[in-house]
Parts: sequence; structure tokens; C-alpha cells
Amino acid sequence: MEPKTPLDKLIRNKTYENVVPDKQSEQFLLLMQRMIESGYEHYEISNFALPGLRSRHNSSYWQGTHYLGIGPSAHSYNGSERQWNVSNNNLYVESIKKGIVPFEKEVLTPIQRLNEYIMISLRTMEGLIFGELKNRFEINGDEICKKAEKYIQSGHLQNTRKALRLTNEGKLLADGIAAYLFY
Repeated sequence: MEPKTPLDKLIRNKTYENVVPDKQSEQFLLLMQRMIESGYEHYEISNFALPGLRSRHNSSYWQGTHYLGIGPSAHSYNGSERQWNVSNNNLYVESIKKGIVPFEKEVLTPIQRLNEYIMISLRTMEGLIFGELKNRFEINGDEICKKAEKYIQSGHLQNTRKALRLTNEGKLLADGIAAYLFY
């Protein structure tokens, strides 16, 4: 549970029951099944849409495209650096009046960019695309498949010969699988 959220407070105050992981997994699998049966694409682990109606905004994150954030708390990404504006509205406005954009920045190393690609691409229905690994990071698909073999054998990952994709059961373990594949 995300700390300091309204739901966290309700659970701590015993207004709502805490989340039971097994029940949560069961409900997520049921949700995936029902949405697909209803004609929706499960285009990203936490997003469904009718074909052709994906969120362009969220899809840009999963595709690693560059974006510019404007305003308090807004985030930007240029492929190698991530930047975020301060979240304090008053500080942001006062700084802008002085001609200053108050932000923090993180420069990603090549390994961080690779690991981020592994993490975000596995979250999508397209999966971790071998051609992208080769073009962007000079990593052969066979290399990552060898590393992923235990998850392929367990049925959590599917090797389509063009990409590695999470199965529905794999989606329950997405973060752990991604972390295991990190360099």
C-alpha cells in the first residue's frame, strides 16, 4: 500500500480491510480475462483500451519517447536525462516570476537506460523487443533469452522470437522478473 494515501489511512484506521495478495492476484487475473473477452487490449500492465484508442500520453512513457513537462511537479525526459519541477506551487510561481525554472535533474547511465527499457517494455503487450535491444543497446536477443530461461520455462514469459512478453501469470510478477533481467 502506498504510504500516506487516503486508502493507507483507511486501512490503518481499520475502516477498510488490508489487501490480501492472493485475492488481489485472483482479481487481477479475472479482470484481464473479462477485459479481453469484452474486446479490450491489455496494452500496458495497468492499462486497457479498445483497439486504436490507447492513451497517447501514457503510451509515450512505455515507449520511452521524449516528453516535456510544464508546471509544478511536471516531469520531462529526453532519452538520457530525467528532470522534474518542484512540486511546491508557491515556490514554482515565485521562481518563474524571477525567470528561473526550479527543477531537479537525473542523468541516466547507459546501464540505467537499458534497465529502464527492460522494465517499461516488459509492461507492454509488445514486450521486450529484440530489435530494439540490438539497435539501442547492442545486446543480442539470445543473450536476454538465456538470462530469462527460468521464467520462460515457468510460463511467466513467452519468447515470440521477436520479443519477450509477460504471460498473464507473469504480469503478477512483472517487477521481480524485470529486476532479475537487469544488467
